[in-house]
Amino acid sequence: MREKLVSVEQAAQIVKDGDHIVFNGSMDWTPMAMLRELARREIRGITALGVV
Repeated sequence: MREKLVSVEQAAQIVKDGDHIVFNGSMDWTPMAMLRELARREIRGITALGVV
C-alpha cells in the first residue's frame, strides 16, 4: 500500500505559486509548520483556507 502520510517538506514541494490550499486544524497551531515551510520556500500568491 502506498504511504499516505508525508513530511511537511514533502507536502510543500507540491504547492506552487498561486495555488489554493485548505488546512484542517481544530483550533491548534498544526498548520503553522506548513505555512512556515511555504514561506521558507518563498511560495507566493497562495490562498490559504483554514477549516475548523
